[in-house]
Formats: sequence, C-alpha cells, structure tokens
Amino acid sequence: MADDGRAQIDAAIADLLERLAVDVEADAKAGCPIKTGELVASIEHEVQGQVARIGTNVKYGLYVETGTAPHTIRATNARVLANRETGQVFGPVVHHPGTPAQPYLAPALHRVRGGEG
Repeated sequence: MADDGRAQIDAAIADLLERLAVDVEADAKAGCPIKTGELVASIEHEVQGQVARIGTNVKYGLYVETGTAPHTIRATNARVLANRETGQVFGPVVHHPGTPAQPYLAPALHRVRGGEG
C-alpha cells in the first residue's frame, strides 16, 4: 500500500508540473518578441519525472532573453559583411553595439509562480 501512495503522489506531482509548464510556455509565447515568428513557434515544454523544462532550441533564443554586450564581428567566409535582406554592405569588420535583453522566459516563470514579471 505504501508503493500505491507513493505512485499517487508522483502522479499528482507530474500533473501539477505539466499544468505549470503549459502555463509558463503559454505566457512565454505571449511575451516573446516576434520578428519572424521562428522563436515563438519554437518554445516548448517537457516534463520528465519531477523536472519540467520550458525553452527553445533556436540558437539565438538565449541572446534575445539576456541581450548581448558590445562585440566585434569579423568576416570569415567572405571579404566583407553584408545584410542579405537589405543588401547593405558593411566591410570586413563591424563593431556591434550589442542588443538589449528582451526577456520572455524568466518573466513567464515568475508570473506563473505568482511573483512579479
């Protein structure tokens, strides 16, 4: 009977984590900045045991969440750096000013937990 009680507790925890993860995922998607829609579409959740993970596999997702510091970009496979979308050509080196953080995951977690965003 003790194992049955433990199984019920584990099932209740898994159910709670699933509901919370769904809420965090939905809130993160609602608060995610949208340029192409790729980032917001990639936000997913999974629950394994007593662990819930909510996030994205898009490489730039972390940089949107946390921002970037000023940095230098150097051309490696071409003579100059260029923006293919706009046709702008910048030269072999660009001193990027960095990008401000646009958090969407951490605020979602805080809101669902009942804290401030």
